[in-house]
Amino acid sequence: MRTSFIPIRRDVYSLGLPDPSNAARRDRDWGIGANWSLNKMVRLMLDFNQSRFTGGAKNGGDRPNEDVIESRVQFVF
Repeated sequence: MRTSFIPIRRDVYSLGLPDPSNAARRDRDWGIGANWSLNKMVRLMLDFNQSRFTGGAKNGGDRPNEDVIESRVQFVF
């Protein structure tokens, strides 16, 4: 399991870099993954990640969550 947190400093907005009306002020992220080794040559991986935003939507609301599912098959030879 993995978690992360990205706060955006307020002075970034005062410098005019992002637009505060449509840029998220904070991102909290978490993820979980599973690996399955079928044998020495084949491995399957599945990961789920979710980001939750503060700000970044119209009228001062929060952007919707972003969910990602990733899968991978790895062959070693």
